[in-house]
Amino acid sequence: SVAFVIWGSQYLLELRTLAADGQIRVDQRVPFSSSRASWGLAVKPHEAAPIDEICQILQARTAPEDPVFVAAANGPLIMFLAERDTPTRIHIPLGPLTDQEQTEVIAALERTHTKLVIMDGRFDDARLMWQYLLANFGLDQEIGEYSIFSRRERRS
Repeated sequence: SVAFVIWGSQYLLELRTLAADGQIRVDQRVPFSSSRASWGLAVKPHEAAPIDEICQILQARTAPEDPVFVAAANGPLIMFLAERDTPTRIHIPLGPLTDQEQTEVIAALERTHTKLVIMDGRFDDARLMWQYLLANFGLDQEIGEYSIFSRRERRS
């Protein structure tokens, strides 16, 4: 059987398993290295390293006031740990994005001249977003399940 303990945040969901011997086993969680790690946020070890690396990249390549768009299941966590804001009211993940929502996101990325976009592959069906990304951004690197895109400089 499985029991859940929730510690006030979706990122502190702790999975406890009742083993065959009657002992409760808690899955291992590790903290992050960001300045907000003191908040007690922790995830499974295989999830922490890519998120930490992405947060370091965001902090190194953007100013605190620069918006960053993160379309990933852990997007809100990455934004919080990197101390960056999103340029759009659309908070990811919301499931499949309608054409209207994709158009809204694209308009926000243009309006704010967002420099970096992080995607985790959950939006393969977001046709308009992918067309926009491929035309205006280049793939910088992939870290685990995440792809980091940076805005191409416009030629005058």
